[in-house]
Amino acid sequence: MVDQSDIDDYRQQVAEDKIMAQVEKLAILRKKVDVALEVIAKFITDYEFDRGTFVVTNQPDKVTVTEKSIENLKEIKNILTGANDYLNYLSNSDS
Repeated sequence: MVDQSDIDDYRQQVAEDKIMAQVEKLAILRKKVDVALEVIAKFITDYEFDRGTFVVTNQPDKVTVTEKSIENLKEIKNILTGANDYLNYLSNSDS
């Protein structure tokens, strides 16, 4: 026979399972943010190098820099879009 103690234990386990699932989802989001930060750090390094090169040569190749900037921004956008899609998934799965 099931008593109140068994029901309470079951509810506690369900609550703990939900918390662990949320922790795992947050870990995935954190990894995505970490990747975005690494990419941004790389972009900063690239831009600093390019800026130094342009100062020395006094003739920046604006087309190349613009193309590189666009590629970099697209990469950031893709990462953040993936994170946003995952957040939307989480929002929809809770309802």
